[in-house]
Amino acid sequence: MEELIKQAEQGNAKSQVALAMAYLQGEGVEENLEKAFHWFSKAAELENLDAKYLLALCYENGYGTEEDTHKAFELYNVLAEEGIAEAQDNLGRCFDEGVGTEVNHEMAFYWYRKAAEQDYADSQFNLGVCYERGKGTEIDLEEAFKWYLLAAEQNHAFSQFNVGLCYAKGWGTPIDLEKAFQYYLSSAELGDVYGQNNVATCYKRGIGTDINLEKAFNWYKIAAEGGDIYAPYNVAICYELGEGTSVNLKEALEWYKYSAEQGYAHSQYRTGLFYEEGKGTEVNLIEAYQWYRQAAEQGHELSIEKVKALEKLFNNNPSKDPNKSRGKSFLGKLFNKR
Repeated sequence: MEELIKQAEQGNAKSQVALAMAYLQGEGVEENLEKAFHWFSKAAELENLDAKYLLALCYENGYGTEEDTHKAFELYNVLAEEGIAEAQDNLGRCFDEGVGTEVNHEMAFYWYRKAAEQDYADSQFNLGVCYERGKGTEIDLEEAFKWYLLAAEQNHAFSQFNVGLCYAKGWGTPIDLEKAFQYYLSSAELGDVYGQNNVATCYKRGIGTDINLEKAFNWYKIAAEGGDIYAPYNVAICYELGEGTSVNLKEALEWYKYSAEQGYAHSQYRTGLFYEEGKGTEVNLIEAYQWYRQAAEQGHELSIEKVKALEKLFNNNPSKDPNKSRGKSFLGKLFNKR
């Protein structure tokens, strides 16, 4: 490290970049973002392209300096003109999202394509999105599929998921459910939670593969633990119905509630139903009402009906404990459905 510092201080640009990276990652020295920024700046002054790119990242994210997205944009622009694919992709993203400049989807498309033509997988994916959604160009699902496939061949997880979706929906290519499943699986194995959730659904319903409820449950749980917003609901269903695992109503409620807290209306309804019926917990109509109300506010029809029924019950029995069995029986007769 002493030798690296000495070379950096003598004006060796590659050593300056290496020293900056060491400070950035805390390798061999204590992490220090300000010193990392300092040495990236020194190397950038010597026209080192790697340093300019890393300096742009520092400006965009506020690493070791004040966030300045306009300076980041300017540096990406300089490097993009030099043909640096990573910078072209980031410049496209700046135009796409309005980072340091005005939103301009046509320019985003232009720079994504420049990088994609250099086989840069992120840009191939982004270009596919542009063609799929008509951002900066006309909608062309065949072109979208082509670029997703090119990125997928480089093990780009999001692209593998999108290729799977194209095969499943027939977007830009004939429907092929077996290929859809294989691409979902490839995406899932690379850690994409959407792919994990879809693989689980394929195993559950026998889409492109044989039904296997144990594998479905395992993939739903992996996706849920990875942050997918729909998977916790599916895990809860597995625990409630004993699909791929043993029936466990307490676990089902915990997963429904976890999903409900993220705003998923179906889970809010199921959470309310569990509290109303005392499944996995004691009957608590007040708690049930609160969850139904949240789902109702999102237009969930069954929850709207439940809210009306509970409000009627509470209004007709203002002095009684709504959690008594008579209240539960009343609701059960009124709504004998799930």
